[in-house]
Amino acid sequence: MLYNYSNLEIYKDSIRSPWNAGKKSLILTDQEREDYIKQLKTILSQPKNLNFGKAVYTGNLSSIPRFKFKEYITTNKIKRTSRQEQCDSMIIDKTFLITTLRFFEKLTKSNLIRNIQDEEIYNGFIKCLQKNYHRNENVKFTQQNALIKISCDINDISDKNLKHLVQNSHIEQKYFDLLYREKNIENVIMLLDFLRKCPNINVIFDEHLLETLNADGLDLDHEYVDILENMFKSGQNDNIKLAIEMLSNINLNEKNALTIALILNKYQDIFTHGSGVTPSSMSSFKTIDKYYKSRGIVWKTNWTKFSAGLYSNYQHDPETKQIVEQFIMDHINGLLNVHKLHINSFDLAFQD
Repeated sequence: MLYNYSNLEIYKDSIRSPWNAGKKSLILTDQEREDYIKQLKTILSQPKNLNFGKAVYTGNLSSIPRFKFKEYITTNKIKRTSRQEQCDSMIIDKTFLITTLRFFEKLTKSNLIRNIQDEEIYNGFIKCLQKNYHRNENVKFTQQNALIKISCDINDISDKNLKHLVQNSHIEQKYFDLLYREKNIENVIMLLDFLRKCPNINVIFDEHLLETLNADGLDLDHEYVDILENMFKSGQNDNIKLAIEMLSNINLNEKNALTIALILNKYQDIFTHGSGVTPSSMSSFKTIDKYYKSRGIVWKTNWTKFSAGLYSNYQHDPETKQIVEQFIMDHINGLLNVHKLHINSFDLAFQD
């Protein structure tokens, strides 16, 4: 659960407020952590659906382009609400859920002291804290709102008074995180809590809606691909940015989406920090980047990791499967060429 605690941390030589203290403290039992993981996996494994119901909600966990969605709901006469408790469906960026799932899976336990009942123990901690008061002058602690994390072995605490206070306190071992700069994870946790209370609300993923929003977009042909490749090859930022805008207006059917991914991977060196064309620098680029991330396709990486994401998504259609296999075979033959070896065909599958 999320709590509003004032955070303290015990180190070997002192007790003080940690530099990364956030507004929320996440504290979970084994069962609570397991329940969140199970809930996330259930949501992430649901099949594609676009059942908007009577009212749809889009909050800060949706990355869908607002101008495209506004046009879509107007055309299809879909009611939109700004209050999630009044919605039948909500649109969510799948990448936020995936990130939160990984966060829960890696979450570790900490030794914690909280809800200090003994006033003498509490006053003792405050006296120890005052030794480092210059680092805590803006933090207010009470017996009820103080949360103390023990960041060392109790036997290693050098301050005798502090060590005595810890040894005489009730210590809990719980999964814990301060959620420092993790606002999206905090929002996902609050969303999960809300969905437990309202299990009938339908979750629609950005990636599925984006495919629908782009359904009337352009189809890629050889001529269009050549134009895009020449724009990327030019190395000129204006051309590259225009190419990205053109990509954002293409119909995201399976074959087109695969072709775009292959283009982005081929010219990935263009999208470096400081180039002015990174995903964070352009809203249309950010949308495309998140679309692939939500599907587990990492286009800005080496060909082996990229291939795994491609094959996972496009192995079920014979045409796209063949394109992915040819891409992989070309790279393998590039490696074997120095030894004058060449693969003409292979049987590709994921390991059990």
